[in-house]
Amino acid sequence: MGARSHDLHSLNRPEFCGDCILWEDVVHVSIEAANADAAYLLSHGVIKIVLVAALLRNKLWAYPWMIAFLIAFIVYQVYRLTFAPSIGLVAFTVFDAFIVWLTYREYRKQRIIGGCGSARALAHDQQA
Repeated sequence: MGARSHDLHSLNRPEFCGDCILWEDVVHVSIEAANADAAYLLSHGVIKIVLVAALLRNKLWAYPWMIAFLIAFIVYQVYRLTFAPSIGLVAFTVFDAFIVWLTYREYRKQRIIGGCGSARALAHDQQA
């Protein structure tokens, strides 16, 4: 066991590894990737919470912002899928696209209600 431990320690010596990636470098890159993913998910969640809160208060300006931010996130997610495909990211992207579609539909309805100010305009839009 002692000889094997000595052999493992010798793998990290520069004269043995030459140009190979050292374990510390691999761990460092993995931590950076995890931090980037965490920052992405946190920003995604915070932006959605802020915009959904504005939408619940019937702020018409929030609809285009929600659509724009989600499209930007979708573009980034598709970019990530090109080199790191995963089922979770595909599901996340499809869900975001569905939310964009729902937001756009609701935005159209809200613009009609806000622009005409009548329930008749809403009824007309629902029949169409």
